[in-house]
Amino acid sequence: MDGRFRSTWFNFVAFIRSPNEENDFDASISSKIKTLLCLFSFALILVFLFAPIFSLLKFLNILDPGSNVLEDLLFDFSFIQLVFVVAIIGPIFEELMFRLPLRYKYNYLFRSIVFLISVTRLIPGEKLKDLVQRYWKRIFKYLFYFLAILFGFIHVTNFERFKDLWAWMPFLTINQLFAGFVLGYIRIKFGLIWSIIYHSFYNLLFFGMAFLSLNTLSNYNFTGDSYSVSIKKVAKPTYSYTTDFKIIPGKIEFRNSKLSQVIQVLEAKPEKYLLISKCKGMYIDINFSSGAITHTTDTAKRIVIDHLQKAFSLKFKKQLKTKDVLLLFVSDSIKNRMTFPSDTSSNRKLCLKQIGRSLDYIYNDLFIAGSDTNHIYSIDLNRMLSFPDMQQYLLKNFGIEFRKVTKELEFTKVD
Repeated sequence: MDGRFRSTWFNFVAFIRSPNEENDFDASISSKIKTLLCLFSFALILVFLFAPIFSLLKFLNILDPGSNVLEDLLFDFSFIQLVFVVAIIGPIFEELMFRLPLRYKYNYLFRSIVFLISVTRLIPGEKLKDLVQRYWKRIFKYLFYFLAILFGFIHVTNFERFKDLWAWMPFLTINQLFAGFVLGYIRIKFGLIWSIIYHSFYNLLFFGMAFLSLNTLSNYNFTGDSYSVSIKKVAKPTYSYTTDFKIIPGKIEFRNSKLSQVIQVLEAKPEKYLLISKCKGMYIDINFSSGAITHTTDTAKRIVIDHLQKAFSLKFKKQLKTKDVLLLFVSDSIKNRMTFPSDTSSNRKLCLKQIGRSLDYIYNDLFIAGSDTNHIYSIDLNRMLSFPDMQQYLLKNFGIEFRKVTKELEFTKVD
């Protein structure tokens, strides 16, 4: 077997150095399977080499990619549904997109261009055929590299904060980049069916292991002298819903709630201030009850957060980040002294600081704050307004504007 590993590696490296269309269709099925297993072993080695480095960079706060959006599949689907999506639909679609065009016969874009040239009759048929064959051989290796690299880099979008991670793209997608070259090699040597088989096996193994590890999480129960907590993982609700929770003195309950939404409520922060990289899409039930008079609502929330960390091996850490913040200020003192709209059932009396906090919740892609607590407004903040319309509304009616400042904001990192 050692000889098989060595020969497979040398053949693969030789091909990557100089991609060509030489195939090995006549190899026996057992030989093809052994080659695929060897190539998969190389992929595993790469995973084991880079996983600790990735974890260390996250631990040192050098790299913060956020949650992996593919993790939601593990919570949204049953195992059968997961197999169908990641081991059948996904591999077939990606192989047709990235590997099918590696044969001239199935590169419909290139052939369409050739057809349009032939229609013009500017180049005689035989001469055009010879020209196309020579040109295809010349560009084949560049096409192979392009599709392999594109396949790898496109997977950076799996990470929640990929827009801030372009410099890290080669590192974050190293496994997919290697897979892109391996799948292209298999497609050329053995055919498209075999690259689909390898791709399906690769996805099934890694997603299957992740699914089983997350779904073996047991229910968590704690009973102390003054309070009790129970936390359990539940299936994703099949109906449209909003987070169902109740927080009163001595009682906290969540039903069929996403972990990210639970943390948002307990931390009393908009979701943009939560850097959750683990179990973000998991649905849970929580039941906390206390008979202790000293357990205020805030104390109860902290207790629940502590037990969430124990239940799912999570770590909550405060982290400061410098961000551009839109700071509210009164620019028109005349409007500020005007008679403001009369109170209605939809209007609330808010100071500038409270208005800033409310707007910070409404506009998730912006950071908004206000520090003035002296001016009180009877105001209706319409959540349906776009931010430019909200700016106009505040300026026209209240003389309130925004200025951009740089501030350190506190985030809660959960991993």
